[in-house]
Amino acid sequence: MPLLFLTGLEGKILAPFAITVVVLMAVGLVLSLTLTPALCYTLLRKVAPRLKEDSWLARRCERVYEPVLRGSLRRPLLAVAAAAGIFVLSLVLLPFLGTELLPRMDEGALLLQMNTPTGTSLAETDRVASQVTKVLQGGPDIAAIIQPTGRAEGSEDPMPVTTAEHIIQLVPRDKRKHTIPEIEAWVREQLEKVPGVSSSITTPLNMRIDESISGTSAALALKIFGSDLDTLAQKGADVQKVVEKIPGVVDLRLEQLEGITAAFIVSALLVFLLLYIAFRSIRQALLIIATIPLALH
Repeated sequence: MPLLFLTGLEGKILAPFAITVVVLMAVGLVLSLTLTPALCYTLLRKVAPRLKEDSWLARRCERVYEPVLRGSLRRPLLAVAAAAGIFVLSLVLLPFLGTELLPRMDEGALLLQMNTPTGTSLAETDRVASQVTKVLQGGPDIAAIIQPTGRAEGSEDPMPVTTAEHIIQLVPRDKRKHTIPEIEAWVREQLEKVPGVSSSITTPLNMRIDESISGTSAALALKIFGSDLDTLAQKGADVQKVVEKIPGVVDLRLEQLEGITAAFIVSALLVFLLLYIAFRSIRQALLIIATIPLALH
């Protein structure tokens, strides 16, 4: 049960394990009251009469168990009150239990994920990312900064050209003069000098685990579902205004909406149909449609 109250990275990893253990214990309890007695009666009824005496461990347990059982039967209300008192005492201690199993992992690097507004070109995103790199270079305990922009469409984890990542390599731990929270606070302070971007700070391994679990690199994500992109954008902005007023919230980011509208799909189908009627060839129609973006560029 304590594993269910863990927070952070260890909570995300161990919570499914804790749920599995709880389910297995519940199933084991049901089997111990149903299947196990039936199997014992079937398989051990010929062996049980041969056992003339209990083991030394069973005798010691009975010496403690029998007086407690007799006392509980003589005073059932006292036994129930004692059990209820122990349960209430456990509830009183619950708020004082720790919620961290492991200290924060020091990977020797920080990952700064930066997003520019939707529609920003690759060249502009790379320019802004380079500006962020120049701002952060030479910072406290920062050894180097690696700056990839976007990810390939054929990769396992593609990203749009409006997203850039900065892998901030830190100096060795024995040479650091600042803690990781102090370095993160300095990075956030420097990012205020670059307008028009939203960012979040995490670590490379932590980001991969968060994305595999919830689909986002944030520790906490609010997801709004709907079919109208304009309404989703408005509701997302409203939620952002409410959440940013909560004390302790940092790296608040509104995910950008990207997608193909129904009107665009219908228009593309109409263009394809007209080209097919004109040329009587699916291959020719697809070839012309493929050359349209190149001509516009």
